[in-house]
Amino acid sequence: MWKNGTIPHYRIGRLIRFKRQDIDQWMAGNKKEKINLSKMAARMLGKVPHQILDVPSIVKKAIAESK
Repeated sequence: MWKNGTIPHYRIGRLIRFKRQDIDQWMAGNKKEKINLSKMAARMLGKVPHQILDVPSIVKKAIAESK
């Protein structure tokens, strides 16, 4: 990340240095929103017919077909 300049850094000769304050500010500004996958999955699965979600039979079928 320092090579493409996305993270604040300082170069002293061949050394790369970082200031904690700069990194903390950078992290706060680049914070990604946490996604609650369980709620998202529940919404998505609510739209899928129940017979499609029979995972054990899907796995058994895939194993049988691969033999």
